Amino acid sequence: MTVRRATKADAGVIAQIHVRTWQEAYKNLMPAAALQALSISDRAQKWREILSDSEHNVYVIEVAERVVGFGGCGESRDDDASTSVGEIYAIYLDHTKMRMGLGKKLLERLEAVLQSAGFDSATLWVLDGNVSARRFYEAHGWFADGKVKTEQKDQMELREVRYRKRL
Repeated sequence: MTVRRATKADAGVIAQIHVRTWQEAYKNLMPAAALQALSISDRAQKWREILSDSEHNVYVIEVAERVVGFGGCGESRDDDASTSVGEIYAIYLDHTKMRMGLGKKLLERLEAVLQSAGFDSATLWVLDGNVSARRFYEAHGWFADGKVKTEQKDQMELREVRYRKRL
């Protein structure tokens, strides 16, 4: 397995993993119609834009030279964050590749990227009902810090819990 910085050429596979992972992981947390309406081509265009920025911190994980997951990080976007707080924006794995240590490797890389950028702690947001993801982060030293946010997205309400970790 290899973790490497994503390139613009990875946009399509990242979009595919992003959409399919949402459809699998959130099937009991979001309306089926909303999940089925997700567009890989629309998401690929957004990923091409993100990956066109030379300053991006998006990484992919490969198994046998095939991208099976991705993650991204950077400075915290939270209003209450100090400049010493980074954020893990996303970690998604092909659902058929879970529980193989790939998520751990990707998480470790993102934590290292944040630490090397000078952040001494980091946060991330998880859907409240995503028990599997919450257990994953807790098993790797992250804790819910009490902050919760609710977002309206495509006519649905998403409740997220913030996790924190010292780096």
